[in-house]
Amino acid sequence: MDATELEPDNVTAWLWLSGVAGSLAEAVACLERAVAVEPENIKVQQALSTARRRLSDTWVQEAIEAIHVGETETARDLLMQAVERDETNVAVWWQLSQVLEAPNEREICLENVLALDPDHAEAREALESVQRDKALADAILDETAYAPATYVQEETWLPDAALPFISPPESEAAPIPPAISTPDIFADELGCPYCATPTAWEDRRCSVCGHALWTHQREVEKRTSAYWILITLEAVLCLGGGLLPLLLLTYVDMRVDFADITELFPVYLGIRSITPAGAAVVFGLAPRLLFWLALIPTGLSLLILSSVLSRWLPLYFAALLMGALRIIAGISGAVIVISTRLEPATSVLQEALRVAPAGRLINLMRTGIIVADLGGVALSAFALVSLLSLQNHFSYKSRRLLLCVDNDVEGSEVGLWLRGRAYAQQKTWGLAALHLRQAMMIEKRLEACLMLVVAYTNLACFDLAASALKEAHRLSPDNPQIDELTALLAEKRAGESELYGATT
Repeated sequence: MDATELEPDNVTAWLWLSGVAGSLAEAVACLERAVAVEPENIKVQQALSTARRRLSDTWVQEAIEAIHVGETETARDLLMQAVERDETNVAVWWQLSQVLEAPNEREICLENVLALDPDHAEAREALESVQRDKALADAILDETAYAPATYVQEETWLPDAALPFISPPESEAAPIPPAISTPDIFADELGCPYCATPTAWEDRRCSVCGHALWTHQREVEKRTSAYWILITLEAVLCLGGGLLPLLLLTYVDMRVDFADITELFPVYLGIRSITPAGAAVVFGLAPRLLFWLALIPTGLSLLILSSVLSRWLPLYFAALLMGALRIIAGISGAVIVISTRLEPATSVLQEALRVAPAGRLINLMRTGIIVADLGGVALSAFALVSLLSLQNHFSYKSRRLLLCVDNDVEGSEVGLWLRGRAYAQQKTWGLAALHLRQAMMIEKRLEACLMLVVAYTNLACFDLAASALKEAHRLSPDNPQIDELTALLAEKRAGESELYGATT
């Protein structure tokens, strides 16, 4: 039994429960009960208002994520819950206007957005579009046959009564002057990502700013885990490839009382010569061809590794050829080991130098050579198959640059802001403004707002830049950057006026 069961009218108990609540919704419910107990308690009312705003913001974010995965009904339910908790949240009304289908309901949502934020340029444009569509429908359909209530009842999922209309405060009760209808420059994905000028799909460059509209890039830009597995496998084959010739020379050293293993390397490489009888015994135990076949996979593995790391398409095909040669060399070496049994050619030569009999240890060594050779062949075959599946890591494709939000940051306020800032640094003003505008819809951040002013100004969208400046002034009236951007905007507008005056 908690404190509220003993004292249900104890405000302190409800406040304590709101602090230990398992979810934000439970905390809001506790604060609502506390306000019901003491309606005049200002601190409790402020805490409830803050909690409701946080809860509605959370629901808005969840709704945006639901929209992205196609769960529109879930998004509607979340946004309607957010409306019931906080009717003064601009983001809630704006997102709700995006998921409702009925013109009447969308109109109510957009009017509520403008009642709360008269400078919301996108809501104003959307509202004018809805009103134009309704007027066009009224002109086409017979007025007596067209019943708006029937349309709402048939086409909507919720009656109009469930959407409260928010009246502007008395200080803002004056009618909002109609704004000039301007098309949304970001509505067309084929717009230039640098200057937002409309372009055609087949255009190679923007006719206004001259930037390229197509990029030549890899099909797979980031290296995948399969690619790194192949790199690791090739590195293992490079290091392990030197084991096979070492095993061969160790085997010869164990059979012949000739010299230590370091002196056998120059003999097989042809740098040092020995007597004909000694050469016949040594090369009878392990032919020189077998030694070179054991060295080939190591060299090929090193070349293949370099080719894969370069990610150059011609070297990719060369790596495929070298991979096939590596398998052939490995199989040939295994065949020679099995067929010759690594024994001297004749008994006469065998007696010329003292050769140890093939005991158990030596037979194990021979078996190890065969296993190592066949194991290298198996790994080489697996590496070749892996390389064949990774052609898209080496090939390139042409991609059309689109004026749209990047999928990996869509719905993330921080991600949209950071991506917008990155595009602004690259002077890709169209994409910068688009991402920053989306970030501002989720949460109004001063840094994003100021950067949005710069992007709009560079795009010559001076009315939108002025609206963003008003929002920045509301967020931080004393910020010195606002005055600088105001002066910059005035200068750009004056330059535009002079340009238009000269052309007319």
